[in-house]
Parts: sequence; C-alpha cells; structure tokens
Amino acid sequence: MGGFGPHLLQGPGLGLVQQLPQEDGASGAGGEAVQVAEVHVNAPMRPPVPHPLEDAEKLAEVELLGPPDDVDAQVERIAAGEARLIDLGKLTFIDHDGGESVRYFDNIASFGLSGAADMAFNRLRFAKKFGAKFAFLWATYTTVITYRNEPVRIQVDDRFDKVVNVNMAAVCNGQFFGGSMWIAPNAKPDDGLFDVIITHDLSTIDVFRGTKKLYKGKHMDEDNVTTLRGRKIVASPTREAKEVLLDVDGEAPGRLPATFEILPNAIFLRC
Repeated sequence: MGGFGPHLLQGPGLGLVQQLPQEDGASGAGGEAVQVAEVHVNAPMRPPVPHPLEDAEKLAEVELLGPPDDVDAQVERIAAGEARLIDLGKLTFIDHDGGESVRYFDNIASFGLSGAADMAFNRLRFAKKFGAKFAFLWATYTTVITYRNEPVRIQVDDRFDKVVNVNMAAVCNGQFFGGSMWIAPNAKPDDGLFDVIITHDLSTIDVFRGTKKLYKGKHMDEDNVTTLRGRKIVASPTREAKEVLLDVDGEAPGRLPATFEILPNAIFLRC
C-alpha cells in the first residue's frame, strides 16, 4: 500500500507485486517506493492461506511507520510478517498516450488536485532532499495556487449519479496517502467496498486551511466533503478540453474518464 513498507502480494490474476528499495527519483508522491506488478490473467493461484484479515486497523498502524531504510531490514520484516487477505482495486483509464489502460491498486486511487500534485512532485529534484512528506507538501501547495475545481460526473453503483465540482476525489481501499494524509479514516481493505471521499467547491484558501484536518482525519464532517461507499465508481469529466489527472498509489499514470472496480479477497499481503 502507498507508504506501507515492504510487502509481497499474491493472489488470483496477480503474478507478483513487490515493493522495491527506495531510491532517488523512484518513489511515489506519498513517499512509498514504486511498486512493480507482473499480471498474469490466467496464472494459477497458490493454495489459499486460511488467514483472513481480522484487524484492518493494524494495516493503518504499519502505514504510519513507513518502510525500513535498508534492504536487510525490509527482508526481515517480510519474513516475520503474516499473510493477510485483502481486496484489490481495478482501474480502467486513459493513459498519457491517449489509449485505454488497466492497472491494479491496493491502497488509494484519486483524481483532481492529487493527480496534478503528482505530476508536480515527479518534476521535483531539490525539494525531495528534505524528505517525501516535505516534497509532497511543496508540490501540493504550489499546485493549489493554480489549480481550479473541475466538474466531473461521478457514479457510485446505482445509487449516486451527480456532476460534482471536484477539487479532489479519492477511491480508497486503504486509509492513508500523500505522506500519511489520513484521507479515509473508516476504510478497511478487506470489506469488499471502496470508501469514496470527495472534496468539492473549494477555494485556494479553503484548501490551505483544510490541509491540517486532512492529515489528522478530521475532515469527514466538513460541508465541502462528500463521503460514499461502493463497489464500482465511474468518473467522467464534463469538459473535454480539460484533463483531470489520476494519482494511483503515488503515481500519475493518466487521466479520466476512469472506472474503479473492487476485487474482493483478491490478494494475500505479507508485511
């Protein structure tokens, strides 16, 4: 998961997902090392481990710890970890070449301000020397100054279908992203549902004022925050001339329109 530390993931349709040691220029916007996934649609599944995730909150605790600094510590942590069955997100979207692409995420996929901040983060060099959290805040603040809310049609299952003036929308399997920003305090990675958090109709000043609440998970009852839960989310921009960028587990792979689908009990995570 974004910023989650070293882990191995195995399950139906997934060959291997392995988090790599962090290097300069190889980390996602949330400070996590870039994940590399090899997907085999018809790959045989290893025998299931009868170890359902009974304590989703423990994942959130590990999320705050971040990855160890050296490879030996990462290997030791993986070896000592327990296998936990969690959900996986499937994302269908438009890549930067204009073609339709599919990728999977285990933590959070979002769009709007977060996607634009990702692009800004990826261009940073000097600010990253002060750490991922500082660099992400720098990228976010510089992006906020020029970013404007975008009207997006958001559909959640068959019970929500509205055009929302989106600042940022996050489709969450996990709770944290963006350098430990507690965007979805109630999300559980094993409940078969996404938590959808939408911040909307925000001015530049609103965003600056609300940042502290986002990191503490105190934003859920704000008037400009809409919270939903669902298995399938479809997001479509209403202005074709304006790109609405994606942020997927700390990377910026493309733009809307996009479809987010939950795959329940899809992978075993060892951490």
